[in-house]
Amino acid sequence: MNKRHVVELIVEDQPTVLARVAGLCVRRGVVIETLTAGRDAASGLMRIVLTTTGDDAVLEQMRKQINKLIDVRKISVMEPETSVTRELSFVKMKIRDSEMKEELFKYAEIYNAKVVDLMPESVIFQVVGDIGKIESFIALIEKFGIEEVSRTGITAIRRGNEGTKNE
Repeated sequence: MNKRHVVELIVEDQPTVLARVAGLCVRRGVVIETLTAGRDAASGLMRIVLTTTGDDAVLEQMRKQINKLIDVRKISVMEPETSVTRELSFVKMKIRDSEMKEELFKYAEIYNAKVVDLMPESVIFQVVGDIGKIESFIALIEKFGIEEVSRTGITAIRRGNEGTKNE
């Protein structure tokens, strides 16, 4: 059964490691849906969070292959019960009239979307949440004509004390 997997990698902070991880996935036919990466200032390592869809066999093959890379310190699947995942999205809308603006702002309030830029002819909303929340917000306001959408991809972190020490 195909499902979305969120995978966390703790890697050495080297210039080529991200390219090698992505290249390995491409060579193995693993489709990366989202990929985020950033330095962990506390440890001097880098955290990569990628999402992919597939069955458990594809996930296990990917884990084994990535684990062979020299710079990879740790690879683990982020389970929903033990982790927090979020995505950030910007949605740019053209404002045609005050009635439309009022309705958009009502929807934004319901979804806890923030206005990050407001011009007389356009507005940019920032929406933070899980994929379902972002896709639901976008689907709701689509009827008004979305100009642009920019999404960061999923980032994740473990809850509680689990996984706080890098190995």
